[in-house]
Amino acid sequence: MSVTQAFNTSSSMGRLTLHVLLSFAQLEREVTAERIRDNIAISKKKGLWMGGLPPLGYDPHPDGSRRELVDNEAEATAVRALFDLYLEHGCLSATAAVAASRGLRSKLHLFPSGRAQGLSSAASRSTGS
Repeated sequence: MSVTQAFNTSSSMGRLTLHVLLSFAQLEREVTAERIRDNIAISKKKGLWMGGLPPLGYDPHPDGSRRELVDNEAEATAVRALFDLYLEHGCLSATAAVAASRGLRSKLHLFPSGRAQGLSSAASRSTGS
């Protein structure tokens, strides 16, 4: 039976056909998801950046066609300071308190839609927080 043909779901054969078609659709969706997950894992093993927000200490490569991150030395200094604070205090809440008192903040991300996420140290000084 063709997928584009109408079939009667009031009969047992019609319901069977519908369930078979739905099962194949689910199988196709799951196989596609597995392939995508596998390709992302392979790309990550190769060291390629898979998009999203870059972590503190890194920026996307200036050439938009390259899926790599480049060091942001100013932010990398802040990251090293955060790790040193954690080693010194051994406690995440104490580290967060000292980091806040020193003005160490998360990266500010501006999206094309105009939405902002995170709070840079410059933004925190301008808002007084």
